[in-house]
Amino acid sequence: MDKVLIIDDDEQICRFLSRCFKDMDVEADYRLSLAEGMAQISQNPPAVVFLDVFLPDGNGIDAIRTIRKFPDPPEIIIITGSEDPDGAETAMHNKAWDYIPKRGAVSNFKDALNRALEYRRQTHTVPLPGLSRDNIIGDSRRLNRCIDQAAKAAANEVPVIITGETGTGKEIFSKAIHDSSPRCRGDFVVVDCAALPDHLVESTLFGHTKGAFTGADNAKIGLMALADRGTLFLDEVGELPLAIQKKFLRALQEKKFRPVGSKTEIRSDFRLICATHRDLSGMVAKKEFREDLFFRLFSAKIQLPPLKDRDDDVILLTRHHLSKKARLTGAPDWTLSPELGEELRMYTWPGNIRELINTLDLVCSDAGQGTTLFPHHLPPHIRAFNIREKLSTGSSAMASAPMPSGDTVDALPTFKAHMDKSKKAYLESLLTLTRGNIPEACRCSGLSRAHLYRLLQQYELK
Repeated sequence: MDKVLIIDDDEQICRFLSRCFKDMDVEADYRLSLAEGMAQISQNPPAVVFLDVFLPDGNGIDAIRTIRKFPDPPEIIIITGSEDPDGAETAMHNKAWDYIPKRGAVSNFKDALNRALEYRRQTHTVPLPGLSRDNIIGDSRRLNRCIDQAAKAAANEVPVIITGETGTGKEIFSKAIHDSSPRCRGDFVVVDCAALPDHLVESTLFGHTKGAFTGADNAKIGLMALADRGTLFLDEVGELPLAIQKKFLRALQEKKFRPVGSKTEIRSDFRLICATHRDLSGMVAKKEFREDLFFRLFSAKIQLPPLKDRDDDVILLTRHHLSKKARLTGAPDWTLSPELGEELRMYTWPGNIRELINTLDLVCSDAGQGTTLFPHHLPPHIRAFNIREKLSTGSSAMASAPMPSGDTVDALPTFKAHMDKSKKAYLESLLTLTRGNIPEACRCSGLSRAHLYRLLQQYELK
């Protein structure tokens, strides 16, 4: 029997909906606060949750993302006494199933529940197609969610847009979708829109005839034609010139186009996947990207998380790359010291996976013939960043430490003694983290070499 949970602080509504749903042969229960409801979802997961917006201990719409992080999350139907269009839009963006005013007809609640349960039965009985993920390394919850989305995208033909910061693996995901799709035997054709000069974009995509323009000494087949029966991947689609976007939209809709200088149209049956790190909706508002093409591209969207939000995936990626590098170079396997593992976890990786791979190559090079990798093999800017984080964390902890109570005030040290102790602790941490490297210690602390030496002498540190 399907389970339904109602989370609302109005007990009368909870009891009324429970009676309505029990007539539908479902097991209905309710909780009067968000905290109690979340505990119930965790302990006894329902298939569907009816969630009020304004609860005594939180906002239902804000809680959607948290609920969706549970294993096998329920479908969420928002119920509200205030019909707020902005709230409804936010709920839909957060993947709520429906948004229903409380003063609506009872049939609205029953119909929404029936649709949600039917959808859930279909998604839980039809096996999700597998995704070729040979090059997708990681096991974090956010990454696995993207893998599920990519697997669904691979099973159909709709255009896919993959967004995310630079270096998060957008092309790797695109190739995985192609390799797992019915078009896997066709070509995967990559177009780097950011690297193409404006005057070459049209001929690169559509091709050109001999003599079509100055320098066109020979006819050239366009990349769209090469992608026939395969996949066309437009990397950084936000860089596609406005003048080309209209022609490309027509080619996408009609599956035919005319090469530059040709009077004859060519057909090409390609599947489109795009990627960008830019905010395309913002570009549409600024008239920098065509609205009709924008809506055509956003049939399916996958938002890749930055590496810093992927839990321990940084360690899995590190071990995978080191193992692969050892196989390719014939070098002995490198061992990751626990200290280096902690440093890799602490760093925020603004360049994401691409930066991590480049860093690991530098670490292996710096290690020379050594097979164990330590923090001092890391580039200085990463070590400096982590040192600042550790010192900042230490300072915050010291600042938040409780002061002695009134009956022990005599135990409070003098201000000078307290400051001397803090300065010495700072210097000891600085020397430890920089391994006594004075230039690096000066760079991290902001102290001049002379000032640093005076402090070391003052506090008898070597």
